[in-house]
Amino acid sequence: MRKLLWLLGLVLVGCLVTSFQNDLVAQPQNNDQNQEDFLFNEGIFHAMHWRNIGPFRGGRSNCVSGIPGDPLTYFMGTVGGGVWKTADAGISWINISDGYFQSSSIGAIAIAPSNPNIIYVGTGEHAVRGVMSSPGDGLYRSDDGGKSWTQIGLA
Repeated sequence: MRKLLWLLGLVLVGCLVTSFQNDLVAQPQNNDQNQEDFLFNEGIFHAMHWRNIGPFRGGRSNCVSGIPGDPLTYFMGTVGGGVWKTADAGISWINISDGYFQSSSIGAIAIAPSNPNIIYVGTGEHAVRGVMSSPGDGLYRSDDGGKSWTQIGLA
């Protein structure tokens, strides 16, 4: 008898919980007259024009790093386009590795916690493939926020 009461109690609690959950979840409305409100309206996008706000080349992004306390500045390493920097949260990007790196394939970026102007970059893609990948040519360091670079090893 005792087991039957426990089982009945569990079923009752389960029903109450299910009922309570159903009250919390918004139920979809089957109102055909409001169906037009949910259709895509091209008119609201008429004044907008497509534009490229990211780097114009580069391929996949393998790594990204930001400066703690600076929500606008980020560095991005790409498979075939080198290292890119934004100082306006991605509205515009500049390449900061051209002319310094022997490889355009970037696999790692790290910013020194002690000084945000010190940046370390590891070249080479993490998954080397024959399409656009490169094993890289070592590590680079910048002491001026990416304005100039020095190869520091692992060539």
